[in-house]
Amino acid sequence: MVKWEDPHVIALSIRAYTLFLHLMIGAYLWEYLLNLDFDWAILRRTRKISRGTVLYLLIRYGTLFVACVSLGVTNAFHDPGCKVWMRIQRGSANFAVTIGAGLLYARVWALSEGNVFVVWGLGTLYLANWAITIYGVYAATGVYVPAMYICASDDLPVHRVVVIYQLAFDLICLWAMLYLLMRMHRGGSNSLWQFLVNQGVLYFIAICLVYILDLTIFSLHVNKVVKQIPGAFRAVVTCIAASRMQRGLIEFVEKRPVVTSTNATGGFFNRGANGVRSTTHGQESEHPIELTVESWGRGQTSGVYVVDKPESKSGFAV
Repeated sequence: MVKWEDPHVIALSIRAYTLFLHLMIGAYLWEYLLNLDFDWAILRRTRKISRGTVLYLLIRYGTLFVACVSLGVTNAFHDPGCKVWMRIQRGSANFAVTIGAGLLYARVWALSEGNVFVVWGLGTLYLANWAITIYGVYAATGVYVPAMYICASDDLPVHRVVVIYQLAFDLICLWAMLYLLMRMHRGGSNSLWQFLVNQGVLYFIAICLVYILDLTIFSLHVNKVVKQIPGAFRAVVTCIAASRMQRGLIEFVEKRPVVTSTNATGGFFNRGANGVRSTTHGQESEHPIELTVESWGRGQTSGVYVVDKPESKSGFAV
């Protein structure tokens, strides 16, 4: 039987943790560089900036910041002030994960068409998510291990509470999103509905696997170092999945073919790359629009999509 508190075993565990963390950092940097052109298009304004793209960038660069900090605290040749740096690392990691949960909340908000119970109910839970995240940052502690040149976290009980709540909130949002998608599906199918369902199912599977793995190892009778190893995997997978969901939705909307729909006054809209060409009583005019998940859900009829003009105040633009 392994003596998990043996100094030699702890040293090996720290080495394993460091190597695995560096592997996760490398995986995220690969993902970051692979999609850097998408970020550049947003910064150059060749892609529309919306609330969704802002949250997307916060996840991407928040996780990149975590990677840089993690490299520093696992290659510390002297004590850099581990308590402070562990708070920075834990805070920025939880910040990125909570922003990802915000994207899920926004989708549920849009699909529910601003339902007051959904908006305020999930909104309260989301604010509680932020409160627990902030408390987790405040409670974070770290110790310097000079033999291994690393800052190690020492706040596992609080960290477990944060992880459990994050898992619960994500699952509630995903169940609500899939339920709303199923409810609005009235026979037949269309590409946007299928796309959103597929994204939801894949994200549901991904977060279930990584959170369950994290909590399972945390509950085992092992040392504190081993219990922290799955945390890096969970954070990286969650942030990559959330950013890919949003990026995929943006690209899906951009690549959709021209769609014809009818407005309330009998005019017709043909969606083009830069907006909408409306035809009413033989007159044509250009109207830039935003395609929202909310407007798609409300206006879907027989495979024809209705899109809203910019003055519409409801929905969540991609």
